[in-house]
Amino acid sequence: MMFIRLILPCAIAVSASFASLNTAQAQPCSSNFTSAGVPMLSEISYRSWDLVKNPPAKAISAAARVVSAEGFGAIRIDKATNTLTALQDGAGSGRLQSLKITARKSGGATRLDLIFTVQAGQIGHEGEVRRGFCNVIEAARR
Repeated sequence: MMFIRLILPCAIAVSASFASLNTAQAQPCSSNFTSAGVPMLSEISYRSWDLVKNPPAKAISAAARVVSAEGFGAIRIDKATNTLTALQDGAGSGRLQSLKITARKSGGATRLDLIFTVQAGQIGHEGEVRRGFCNVIEAARR
């Protein structure tokens, strides 16, 4: 009986933790997230998209600040197409991972498309990529 009294509160706490994880992933930026490729054997592309209210130029400028803070370099913005490209050497191997973000008008909003590509032989942690995408989208909303 003592064992059940000790375990029950722990089980409830663990269940509550998992429930909050599922709620956190119910955000729009997470629901549009996909990945394609085989880790270590082929290139992996992580993609997401979302709609924001800011105009494309403001959204891509905000995205650039987050991308820089995330440690990407060689950040380039093509103002004519509102496209951002950036590179990152996450593993320190000299093999660069690429990021491309586009912002374009879609009805009364701006559609952000994000693509992060990891080369064959490398691994990108999906949770970190998803978090980074959500940070970019959230910044573009402000």
